[in-house]
Amino acid sequence: MHIQDPTTAKELIPHWGYGDRVMPCINDAATCKYLDSIYHSHDFSIIFAFLFWAIIVAILCVWAVARLSYKFSQGKTQARTEIERQRVSISTPLPTRIHRTICTYLHRRLYPKFPGTTFGNVSRLQVLVFAILSAYISIFSLIGITFKSWESPHKDDPSIIDTRTGFAGFADRVGVFAFALTPLTIFLSTRESILTLITGISYQHFNFLHRWTGRLIFFLGFSHTFGWMVIKGCLYQPQPSTFIAFMIQPYIIWGSAAISILLFLYVFSIKSVIEWTGYEFFLISHLIAAIMFIATCWMHWPKLACWMAASVIILLLDFTMRILHFSLIHFKVFGKQKGFTPAQSSLSYFDDPNGKVVRLDFEHAHRPWKAGQHFMLTFPALSIWQSHPFTTLSSPNLHSKNQKHSYIIRCRSGETKKLGDQSKTTQKTTVLLSGPYGTLSHWHQSPNILAISGGTGISYTIPIIREAASHSSSGFLQLVWIVRRVQNIDWAGPELETLRDIPHVHIRILVTSGNKNILDYDSSMQDEKNSELANEDKKLSESLSSTSLGNRFEILYTNGRPAMEELIKEYLELVVHGRILVIGSGPPQMGIDVRKATAKFNDPNQVWRGNMKSDLKFYWDY
Repeated sequence: MHIQDPTTAKELIPHWGYGDRVMPCINDAATCKYLDSIYHSHDFSIIFAFLFWAIIVAILCVWAVARLSYKFSQGKTQARTEIERQRVSISTPLPTRIHRTICTYLHRRLYPKFPGTTFGNVSRLQVLVFAILSAYISIFSLIGITFKSWESPHKDDPSIIDTRTGFAGFADRVGVFAFALTPLTIFLSTRESILTLITGISYQHFNFLHRWTGRLIFFLGFSHTFGWMVIKGCLYQPQPSTFIAFMIQPYIIWGSAAISILLFLYVFSIKSVIEWTGYEFFLISHLIAAIMFIATCWMHWPKLACWMAASVIILLLDFTMRILHFSLIHFKVFGKQKGFTPAQSSLSYFDDPNGKVVRLDFEHAHRPWKAGQHFMLTFPALSIWQSHPFTTLSSPNLHSKNQKHSYIIRCRSGETKKLGDQSKTTQKTTVLLSGPYGTLSHWHQSPNILAISGGTGISYTIPIIREAASHSSSGFLQLVWIVRRVQNIDWAGPELETLRDIPHVHIRILVTSGNKNILDYDSSMQDEKNSELANEDKKLSESLSSTSLGNRFEILYTNGRPAMEELIKEYLELVVHGRILVIGSGPPQMGIDVRKATAKFNDPNQVWRGNMKSDLKFYWDY
């Protein structure tokens, strides 16, 4: 440290992540007590930082073991046999009832959106996880800190008094935590996420924790910087020479660069700023700034470079896996089409009054994916530097080398707007894929599935319902698609045609706007069979406009947006028994409404009595 003279040392005591302690201390008594305090608090800082990661690793290990145990002990047959096991409440083992009752209670309390607008459209569970993380940092930022100050005469002029304070230990502590959190926030942002493999949760659901952990790092980094600015600029004398000498040191220059980059990362990740600068600028600048932040932190304090090295390793692994995924799809070693092979897609344009929609269809030779997963698509004709996530509307074919891809894309701004303009002039385009990404199969755990989609969110739910239907015929599967106009059905016409031929799949299409002169709006919903005249101005295939399937396929008109609570209630009345999975994709507000309604129908009292219909699990794909 700056107030120690190593040349006078009889012994140098190493402290991990910090400068060696010079012993014996030949400074004045106040300075020696201050040094005792600083080294003591720093040792605790290192312990608490590694303890933090030990807790995370332990949680992930327990989670992984629990998922593997569930997979191998019960297997895929659980969803098929669960109905029979739950017909009589007494047949449900007591441990199972206790476990499901606790889960149902937690679902009821933690599924709803966290109130207010500070955290955005996230659940109480996500905010709770961040609150626990913040509580750990807050509590352990104070433990082991000496809340005391010492006055020490300046070594060159005894008339000048320096004030030593335990606040320096706190400033170092929050700096250590900022370093330790950096690999975590990088970890939470990776697309090739090991967290998805361990937890089964899609990587995009970690974005909230990534964003707020980054903001926590900014707060800790600012506190670290502010603390040492006060100490060196106010408490140490004489001024301003002491402060100037401090600021021109190389490690302080690197630290100043790091906090400046961190400020840039914080400001340009604010939602309103992203909307102003554009998502493409945010994505590129965020990545470059993150790499620069890691580098400047490394140079600022090399003794704690292990955290920065871990961050670099995580980034490199993520990039390597992305390149590997891309190569496996597009580079062929054997066969007639050796070398690089892009996909050639056809374009279908839908001029919807609420926004342009483009459908992509193509085939490409690669391994099948899991239903509900998505790919990152790049359109070389538009830009080779941007890729966007889109969920495949088509289902994977496990028995074919060629996989059919279909995508429904809402043209908004940026690349999708350019794609919409391109589809007006050409019916073909080249596509590059990377993936698949996203959630793993978890719908086999429940025999009954209610899939709710809004607009282009149908791409997520149709493949899941098809796969669930292929695994079991004993549950009740229902697809609800909410669209603004009945013509929107054409977006997924072939897939709906295939899905409606499955006997135990029920399809409801809710049209939120229609011809008021024809439709009766006295009731909240009206069946298509009572409104046949409404189809005169609609271009639909005869198969989808047919009502010969009775209640298994129906088109209903609503006076505005349907109530999600009412939809789920009607579904529950049709379910005989068994646990229920509610999944969906669509506008954020729809997800909030479905989340709230699902939480309400989770009833731990009913589950304890053996009524598993009141055990509802929820998953929304954003």
